[in-house]
Amino acid sequence: MNRVSVGVIDILEIESNNTLLGFGKEGSCYFLNNNTVLKLFKKVSKYRNIYIKNHTSPYIAFPKDIYYLEDTNLIKGYTMNYLKGKDIYLGLDNSLLIDDLIKAYNKIRLEIEKFPNIYMADLVGVNILYDNSNNEFNIIDTSEWYKLKNALTYNLNSLNYNILKSLFKTINLEQSEFKSNKLRKLYQEYKDLILELNIYNLDLFMEFITELVTYNKEYKDKVKTISDLKII
Repeated sequence: MNRVSVGVIDILEIESNNTLLGFGKEGSCYFLNNNTVLKLFKKVSKYRNIYIKNHTSPYIAFPKDIYYLEDTNLIKGYTMNYLKGKDIYLGLDNSLLIDDLIKAYNKIRLEIEKFPNIYMADLVGVNILYDNSNNEFNIIDTSEWYKLKNALTYNLNSLNYNILKSLFKTINLEQSEFKSNKLRKLYQEYKDLILELNIYNLDLFMEFITELVTYNKEYKDKVKTISDLKII
């Protein structure tokens, strides 16, 4: 990890000479090359810090080089690997195979488990990307992550909650429609996560999707894609 000093002119050149990838409430992201993205914050603050350094992952966009305003210790931005995908906030593709969804989920879960003491702050739908071409989830916006003992439980709860939330948006599930007692119970655990209660079912996603498949197989010959997961 390198410390990069930038001035106002440097920032203007970056913004004018590099392709804009996207922007949000904190700042904007630019392609430095095909594999590297630079996030520039709109505002600098003496309270901003980046705690997770020198970590690497093929599925998590950890900070790499840190950009400071010249002659200060104020962070202006940081680089990260470019990870492809569409954020899952508004849902998933109806045609996605259930088996592929499970494989992608297990892959990112195993990756998160490699960092058991890093609390993944702001692990939400807009920061979880699904890459259809490689059938994998990628995670971005990691600058506010920090070390915390036993963080893994919180991280996996957030993963379960957000992927389930995306799935529910896709297939329009409502608790009132559940005829299965098991589905009602699992849905209540999901709702408890929204209220931040101490419900720590780290297998919630797998239990829920397994029960949905089982339920739907009673009414259909084949249950292969997300669009097949309906409450009848």
